[in-house]
Amino acid sequence: MTAKMTMRILSPWLVLALLVGLLVNQAEIRHDLTQFFPDDSHQLIRHQLDKSLHNPWLILFIEGEDSSQLAQLSQQLKTRLLQQTFIQQVKNGAFDENPSHDTEHPLFAYRYLLSDIKQPIETHMRDRWQEWRLGVVPDKTMLLADPTYTWQRYLGRLRPPQNLDRTHGVWLLPGLPLRALMLIEVRQPFGAQQADQLQQMLREAAPSPMTLTGPAWIANASQHVIEHIIQQTSLLISLLVGGLLLWVFRSIRTLILVFVPLLSALMGGALAVQWSFGEIQALTLALGSVLIGVAVDYPIHVAHAGGRRQHLIWRALMIGWGSTLLGFGALLLSDIEGLQQLAVFSLAGLSLAMLMTWFMLPVLGRRDNGPTLPSPQVIARPWHIKDSVLAGLLGVCLAFVIIFPNQTDTRLFSLGAIPQSLIMADQEARQALGMAEVGQYLWVARNASIEHLLQSEEALVESLDELVAQGAFSHYQMLADWLPSAALQRVRQAKLPGERIIHRALTDLPLTPEHLQTFINDIQQSRTLPALSLSDYAALMPELSSDQLLLRTEQDIVGLIPLTQVQDADSIRRFADTHPHVAYIDQRQIVREQFNQLSYQVIQLAAGGLIAIAIFLVIWLRSPIQALKRLLPCLLSIGFTLILLSMVGQALSIFHIIALLLVAAISLDYSVLLHSRPDTIAVSAWLSVVAVAYLTSTLAFLTLGLSDLFILNALGLTVAVGISLAFVLAYWQTKSSVAR
Repeated sequence: MTAKMTMRILSPWLVLALLVGLLVNQAEIRHDLTQFFPDDSHQLIRHQLDKSLHNPWLILFIEGEDSSQLAQLSQQLKTRLLQQTFIQQVKNGAFDENPSHDTEHPLFAYRYLLSDIKQPIETHMRDRWQEWRLGVVPDKTMLLADPTYTWQRYLGRLRPPQNLDRTHGVWLLPGLPLRALMLIEVRQPFGAQQADQLQQMLREAAPSPMTLTGPAWIANASQHVIEHIIQQTSLLISLLVGGLLLWVFRSIRTLILVFVPLLSALMGGALAVQWSFGEIQALTLALGSVLIGVAVDYPIHVAHAGGRRQHLIWRALMIGWGSTLLGFGALLLSDIEGLQQLAVFSLAGLSLAMLMTWFMLPVLGRRDNGPTLPSPQVIARPWHIKDSVLAGLLGVCLAFVIIFPNQTDTRLFSLGAIPQSLIMADQEARQALGMAEVGQYLWVARNASIEHLLQSEEALVESLDELVAQGAFSHYQMLADWLPSAALQRVRQAKLPGERIIHRALTDLPLTPEHLQTFINDIQQSRTLPALSLSDYAALMPELSSDQLLLRTEQDIVGLIPLTQVQDADSIRRFADTHPHVAYIDQRQIVREQFNQLSYQVIQLAAGGLIAIAIFLVIWLRSPIQALKRLLPCLLSIGFTLILLSMVGQALSIFHIIALLLVAAISLDYSVLLHSRPDTIAVSAWLSVVAVAYLTSTLAFLTLGLSDLFILNALGLTVAVGISLAFVLAYWQTKSSVAR
């Protein structure tokens, strides 16, 4: 075939590939774990995970050996960070620099509605005078304006209780090495570009080892790791597989042609998902890129078979392709968008790869001037003793899997590329700062209005304080801590002391009403203030977002009460059970339940896909016996792989299940091709057609198995082991005793 004809055939594809590549390059890639949860999963989990992705707070650890130098570096770094346009604020030694001095705060005038005056006014006046006389008052203006310390007490409720002491004015964690801790609030939107700028700035500003963490950073790092590893792994696999194929074909032209269907599949799959869903999940891209890696087998089979044997190969390929579509098409029946995206990616990619292979038949493969071979037909070989052996082994495998079922992997990080070091650092920082752990909540529902919700939460305060005293958890926070209900605000207004009571409280004290005139005026003003609403509060206190503690559903307004350092979950559950419309939410437990449900659904869909493949083979081959013969190596390889996973203690994740479905698709190709050998062709010659594709697939998946990314590691090793077993079994099953 001339180069001119090759270019004539490939030119339309090159133009199409350029256009599709430009479209795919504009596709939005996201990393949203909730897309792999069932649609009926707990709404709170979706809300909280989505909120975590947009959490503006990042946590930074800086390592060092000298506390003074580390403190100086922390202060210098704070100054540098605040110069960045995407940084809102930085805290490295206190949540508020000096809140007691802030008499200009818009909420200061509402302090007596927001918090109670706990002690009798006489006690407050006597205590303030003692502090004044002893000279321990840092701000006498604040003391005279708010001698009851109501404002300071209210601000204290907004801050979590810290377990950190300040050294040289900054937060330092003890140990070797010492670590300075900083909180960085970023402006939204905060994406990959801002993350790269932040990392670059930190590397330039501080040579010390540093760790950035936080929910938003972990999500961003996970997506970055997935994309980076996909790029690196794809390049490595391309080089290894390309080198092997170049050695086999001894032709750069053939090598390029073999990769055309694979590139078509990648671009077509991504484009189909983008058009269907408006975005592409990073996990879909990772899984889809691996799944349609089988597409490279199509041109390899055709090219290695040679010109006059291509028509014999083509029918077998059609059987394998149709079976694969049925297997992965079953995922479309799922109500999980992540699996639906995976199905669309695989179906569109494999179909386009098959179409491109057929389109390139005139230029693909070597010349073959041998005699014309018979027309392709179904080769019906009789049942053999080897088939009975395989069937018996399949029964043993099935019994073993039923008696010793594989455990299910319910770890959250198995759905992503989340480095465990970042998770541990985030948990350590939360514990040190007294911040609530991600995933421990009380859920207060059935509230028709914000006022109703606030009153419902206020009714729980006494019981929650008892749980804290009992050690069930160390701290909690609710919306009612920030904004009391209008009813409670009015009660506090009615309890405010009058001017006469204040004057009487000053009897026998050197303080006079003139000293406290600001306080007296503010008390009188507080009596006439309208009750603060949530919208009023948000306007006066924009730095606090009620979305952290509030969830609006179609039926209710739900209050979220984060819990810190949960020690006795059973006591919390009993408390929730005795209070109507209160539920204890352990996000990790719910995620485990969702994973179990997800795994069960994937297993069902995979089993349905295998049944559909079996029915397809029976119809195509017109013989249940012939279909069973071709399925035996495939099913047996799946059974052996499950047993091996169980023996090495590997819990079964959804990616192992998808990998086993991929094993079925690839191994069925091997089995169908080896069964399709005409008697006129030598075993060794026909085996070489299948062996080249097997070697390239095994090499590619073993490379994936070396990846640090759990997804690719699970897929790579599982598929490599499974298809190797299937290839050996199919060869042994079809090997003729007479070598031609």
